[in-house]
Formats: sequence, C-alpha cells, structure tokens
Amino acid sequence: MRKFLSVKLCMLLSVFGLLSMTAQTTTEVSNEDLGTFADVYMAIQMENMKIQQDMVKVVEDSGLSVERFQVIQQAQVNPDATVDATEEEMKSFETVMGKLEAMQPALEAKMTQIVTANGMTIDTYQALAGKIQASTELQQKLQTLITERVSALEKTQG
Repeated sequence: MRKFLSVKLCMLLSVFGLLSMTAQTTTEVSNEDLGTFADVYMAIQMENMKIQQDMVKVVEDSGLSVERFQVIQQAQVNPDATVDATEEEMKSFETVMGKLEAMQPALEAKMTQIVTANGMTIDTYQALAGKIQASTELQQKLQTLITERVSALEKTQG
C-alpha cells in the first residue's frame, strides 16, 4: 500500500510542481520565499498524511486488504503483470478506485487552499518548487529550514 500511496502522493505533489522539470535557475530565491515555501511544504505533507489514512480506510472498508489492493493495482498499471483476482475482488477494487478518484478534486482544492492560505499563489509555489528541485544548494537550505521548524514544533509540544 505504501507504493500505491506514494503514487497518489506523487500525483498530488506534482500538481504543485514539485516534480516539475522545467525549472529556471537563474533567479535567486529569497530566504523569506524559501521560508514560506517550507511552511507550505510542511503543511502539505501533514495533509498528505491525513489523506493517506483516508485512502487506507477506503481500501479496508471495501473488504480488500491494503496489500491485496496494491497487488491488483500494480497489475492494472503493468501490462506484463497478471493477478488472480476473484470477480468480487475486482468489483471491490473498481469501487475503491472510483471512490479515490472522486476524492481527487477535493484533495486538490485542499492543497490549493493550503498554498494560498500561506500567502502564496500556485504559480509562485510551482516556480519555487522547480528552482528548489534544480538546485542542490536550495534543497539543502530547505531541508535545514524544515528540520529547524520540526525541532521547534517538537519543543513546543514536548
């Protein structure tokens, strides 16, 4: 299920350009922009953890185990793979896929809301994501910011 959830997570993140390969690296990224990006990125990661839990619940409520769902799903996307699935399992699988697909617009809206609630536009977020992906230095700075923010949160909660 982790691979399935990773696929869904990647799909969600790609909506916001984290996997964009069209980055332009000629423009500097300010510390303020990088800090805002870090806040947005962390909020999206937290939301993604909730989404993953919701997805697991949808799968388990269908009567399929997460592992069985994943096997069927992988067979669906890999033309060389075959799976011995009963008619009932396939029916459950299709029902789950329909529910997950129906969840997608609300999930995308939530991600957009997270970005805009932090004072950033989707275009700006995408541009920053591309710049960060293209720059090892920016990736390191972002990782440091996130680590510092997580440590600060842990101190206030602990």
